[in-house]
Amino acid sequence: MLANEIIDLSNNGLGDSADLLLPELNEASHQLVGQLDKLRGLLDQ
Repeated sequence: MLANEIIDLSNNGLGDSADLLLPELNEASHQLVGQLDKLRGLLDQ
């Protein structure tokens, strides 16, 4: 969802606004990776 919003803003000539959302996307991706690592640890037990 967030990635799509960034793409839409960029495609509509609002690249500066899209750039402001990149840190939020980066944080969300790091959180997702952390949760996947936890899940993998649980499945390996």
